[in-house]
Amino acid sequence: MATHALIALRSHSSFHAAYLHFDGSPEKLGPILKAHFNTVGKIRELIQLGPIKSIAQDGEKTLLDDNVGLMEADTEKKLFSKAKEFWAQYVFVYEPALKNWKVHQLATLEEYERSGTKHPYEGLV
Repeated sequence: MATHALIALRSHSSFHAAYLHFDGSPEKLGPILKAHFNTVGKIRELIQLGPIKSIAQDGEKTLLDDNVGLMEADTEKKLFSKAKEFWAQYVFVYEPALKNWKVHQLATLEEYERSGTKHPYEGLV
């Protein structure tokens, strides 16, 4: 089963992201990002590839045959809305100021309906 995710880079005024189709859970993807994609330059190269099918433990990438391209969002909520379009369960955001990755787990529709929040991703970590 695919665990969809977005891999994003925060810039001063926006986010740039790419879609990942397989193995986007924090347990699988987190160590790979920390080991192989730990500078702004490496992350830019990764997300500029466009949609990614998978990333192996050694950092090797397999691309999807899709013309989605690089995604851009000017707010975190818009980034999460884009993630929803891809049924992404996680959003990994590289924070240059922290020199580290943050992972956000997105709500399922059932969790959103139960929470009563105005935005499906409000308050999630």
